[in-house]
Amino acid sequence: MLRSLLGLKFLILLLHFNITAQNIWFSEDFIGSKLSSVWIPISGDWEIENGRLKLKSENKSSLLGLNFLIPPKSKYTVKLKFSGGNILILFNVYDIYSFRAGNYVKLLNNAVYTGIIEPTGEEKIKKFASLSQTTDKFRTISIEVASEKYTVYLNDKKVLEENLYFNSGFIILGVDKGKAEIDYFIISSREKYRTIEDMKRVKEPLLDHINSIAVINESKFAISSELYSQVQVLDITGNVLNRFTYLRWAGGVMHFKDGLYICDVGKITIVYPDKTMSVAQFFVKYPNYIATDGERFYVIDDGAIKIFNRNFNLISSFSDPEKLKFPTAVSVDKYNIYCTDPELGQIVVYSKKRHSKIFAWD
Repeated sequence: MLRSLLGLKFLILLLHFNITAQNIWFSEDFIGSKLSSVWIPISGDWEIENGRLKLKSENKSSLLGLNFLIPPKSKYTVKLKFSGGNILILFNVYDIYSFRAGNYVKLLNNAVYTGIIEPTGEEKIKKFASLSQTTDKFRTISIEVASEKYTVYLNDKKVLEENLYFNSGFIILGVDKGKAEIDYFIISSREKYRTIEDMKRVKEPLLDHINSIAVINESKFAISSELYSQVQVLDITGNVLNRFTYLRWAGGVMHFKDGLYICDVGKITIVYPDKTMSVAQFFVKYPNYIATDGERFYVIDDGAIKIFNRNFNLISSFSDPEKLKFPTAVSVDKYNIYCTDPELGQIVVYSKKRHSKIFAWD
């Protein structure tokens, strides 16, 4: 009976806020005592009680990530009803688990803030607007996301407008300080494609969150996208010639001797650009990027640089935690190994023979 009443309440809310004219991508009214499996606890304390999600921040932020990927360049609306003086919504977030970079809207101490979280974790406030004295009564907050901008509404009144950082990603709910209760949460849109799986079936290339690019010849190239876990082969006019969509993850991609070498979860997968099946796999723990000088393969694996022969037997490995904290790409020439580290903001060069650092560019 309680579930039926809560469901009826939610339907009335949809009608009241005129959301039924849009596609409901995701909705949650927090019925029951447990979160649905799409919510990923990140930090802090939370509980569900009487059809409300209760978040509490004491020593650290209380954050819950929604494992639902917003398709690129989508126009959509996030709307929730809440009580309490504080609430935090991160959206178009690059990743829930590690790089929680993206836009945020924060209600804190009678003011609304908009800003971005950089990939380094640095928070930058872009705009803020002061509010009248807050109460604990339930209020609604909406974020309407367009192609390049987003608009914030509090109780259906426009408060702020700001530019987007990424044009797709995930959503995180939480509080930085104090407590908040959320009555319902909705993501709606009028877009044609509702999910990433829908977009994988389209003929147009997916050019969002490109991880790496490999030139195959003068008329075609390959791009990898960790967001879609796929590699696409395109011609120079942008037509999709082939897709490899069975990957668990798509990191760096390299073309060598007619094959594409793709960094996947726990392995390097080798495919031919004009075929669909893989032709070989070499097991590597956490490969992120791969390069070759024609004789050896150089792979970034779990923060280390690992060197393999042409049969993919490990020859040597080295790491440099002080100068190479989070390497993301590697390249080689006749004498040196070049590594990038966006977290430290530098390129580090090592000698091939001694694996000793030559210099670093900041």
